[in-house]
Amino acid sequence: MVARQRYVTVSPLLVPVDKSFDYAVPERLTDAVTAGSMVVVPFGKRRIFGVVARITDIKPERQLKFVESVVDDFRSMPSDLLSLCLWMSRMCLCPLNAVLETAFPFHRKMSGKGIDRTAFQALQRRTALEKNVTVMKGAFTMADADDFAGLERAPAQRRVMKTLLREGGSLPARTLVRIADATMQTVKELEKKGLVFVGWMPKDMSPSGEDETAPSENDHTLNPDQREAFGSVCSAIIPQKHQVFLLQGVTGSGKTEIYMQAARCCIGNGKKALILVPEIALATQIIARFMKRFAGRVAIWHSSLSMSERLFEWNRIVSGEVDIVIGARSAVFAPLENIGLIVVDEEHESSYKQEHRPMYHARDAAVQRAKLVGCPVVLGGATPSLETIHMVRSGKIKRLTLPSRVGASEMPDIAIIDMRRVQPSRVTSLFSPALINSVAETFEKNEQSMIFLNHRGYAQYIQCFSCGETIKCPLCSVNMKYHRMEALLKCHICGHSETKPERCPNCGAGGSALRYYGFGTERVMNQLKRKFKDARIQRMDRDTVTRRGEYRRIINAFEEREIDILVGTQMIAKGLDFPGVTLVGVISADSIINMPDFRAGERTFQLLTQVAGRAGRRDIPGRVIIQTLNPDHPAIRAAAGGDPDDFYDFELKIRREALYPPFTQMANFIISSEDERESSAVANETLAALEKAAKNAKKNEYIGLLGPAEAPFFKMHNRFRYLVLLRGASIKVVLAVAREAMEALPATSRKCVSVDVNPQNMM
Repeated sequence: MVARQRYVTVSPLLVPVDKSFDYAVPERLTDAVTAGSMVVVPFGKRRIFGVVARITDIKPERQLKFVESVVDDFRSMPSDLLSLCLWMSRMCLCPLNAVLETAFPFHRKMSGKGIDRTAFQALQRRTALEKNVTVMKGAFTMADADDFAGLERAPAQRRVMKTLLREGGSLPARTLVRIADATMQTVKELEKKGLVFVGWMPKDMSPSGEDETAPSENDHTLNPDQREAFGSVCSAIIPQKHQVFLLQGVTGSGKTEIYMQAARCCIGNGKKALILVPEIALATQIIARFMKRFAGRVAIWHSSLSMSERLFEWNRIVSGEVDIVIGARSAVFAPLENIGLIVVDEEHESSYKQEHRPMYHARDAAVQRAKLVGCPVVLGGATPSLETIHMVRSGKIKRLTLPSRVGASEMPDIAIIDMRRVQPSRVTSLFSPALINSVAETFEKNEQSMIFLNHRGYAQYIQCFSCGETIKCPLCSVNMKYHRMEALLKCHICGHSETKPERCPNCGAGGSALRYYGFGTERVMNQLKRKFKDARIQRMDRDTVTRRGEYRRIINAFEEREIDILVGTQMIAKGLDFPGVTLVGVISADSIINMPDFRAGERTFQLLTQVAGRAGRRDIPGRVIIQTLNPDHPAIRAAAGGDPDDFYDFELKIRREALYPPFTQMANFIISSEDERESSAVANETLAALEKAAKNAKKNEYIGLLGPAEAPFFKMHNRFRYLVLLRGASIKVVLAVAREAMEALPATSRKCVSVDVNPQNMM
């Protein structure tokens, strides 16, 4: 019997086109080509890589070229992952190939030396590996039971095991034998006893890309609130029922423990778990806990991995070696099969939204992937987004609550300081007397303090006292920030830097005419060092953690009480647990609240609640002091111990009246060009196309257009930016109007326009 001719739709990779193309499948490849396969196809006079998006037996009207080969060793994308990419292409109004290039990050390296069916094999052969030692699961039971009493006569083996457990359960062999003062023969003996596994890992890679130290994992007992929440999640895992949960718990309430026990329930049910965290650098402690609990069965996935590390983890995932994948937003594309649970930790975080094409939100993508595979998804956090709260109140999400902290720790006492009524001293001008005295008391008690300010650098801008001009970035319409330690002016948007001028670039005035205004973490640290000369003070922001591993080094030093006062930006505000911290000071709670963004109040509440939650997480009560010029703002009041639901009611009422999410769906058209006149003209052209497309929408579902208007940051990366905002009652209508308008624009104009559906950033 002659096999029927098959045809495929292929989305090309690394080709500047926004469409897919049809090809015929030769008989020799009929069984090899499946949906999700990577193939080599002819494209004009050259050959390219592409991913099969659809297969059909229906013969097209025109003659088609044939697929040439299937890329060797590249496993087809899981069906749910391919479906997710197709969904994202529709929802983000971007071509499928842009999504696939995000999901499969190796295509550029593969094509570097020509298009070939063995390209993936060749890429893997270039991966430099070294031996790595991982603790087997049974070793943890032995450690908890008798502290390796069975190895008393083998002290070197005992040292190796204790070193592995202390360092998170996995280390490169060369590092392990050095730290434990042992030999590879010792490791081999432990492997024979079934206590460790010796495998291979990319050179210089630790399992999470950092040197991890796992915290104590002795007590896994759940309190009644945790048991109730865990039971609800497990009741959806076992029958594999798709359900969305919101796990809302105060800071320190034990959400991570529920994630881990739910993952164990999932694995026991023969399934695998996907855990998303906002930023890998801010999640080192949660990663370390997972890696100790599930030693050797966890893969880490994020954009900071080297190509060798990504290949290594990719192969572990697709070969089924791991039960859990933990990663930042790109981990939603992990090629994990048989998923039984998805967790999105700190679901409100804006870092889950990608700001370049495809402009997807990892939380929404995670919910969609869970829907495709039919599994539960847990959205966790102390301060859920307003969109999630609205879904809870609409009955679409089930809320699970953890109202108190675990163990003996209690929520900290929070005081608001009205800085309008404070006369600070000259030496510590950024600190109220209440805050500086509290820092002194905490230091005298040998306890630790965290001082938070969401601005880095020394001064926010330099202004000429003669002409009034500020020094702006030549590529962006923002003031340059002054970094005193480096004696540089820096743009925090594009990264441009230059030395501080001796004279005003505008009027030529010099000397004392150039003055510093505003403040950042560098200035805060300088004032603290002048006041507390004997204290060990460290700053942690993007400027101090540029080297790989530096973030982990500072965190470890703070955990080991080698730092008395830690000054930092939002890096210190989230996802960290320091037993010694009893005081948190917020220098200014107003840094976000005055931004021209409808989410400013919500983000202020979330950030202040998160940073306040770092205090008093053990037996010693904690204190939080918040300095502000807006002490009566609802967001600040809510973060200072008010009822969060009162704040949600207040904010949702404003959103409803102003027709903002979650009561409308939005698409933000961002028009940018290096030519200001071209940008303005295309913005008006875009508005006209949208107005024409909107006439076809249902009147009761279409809401309207705003703009064009200059973006708050009008010039960024040397491009002038205008915004046109489309709003509608349903996402279906918004997408239809936006798609029709984009298709109506000429190609020359379309290249200046990007569309952000349901944007998180309006700047």
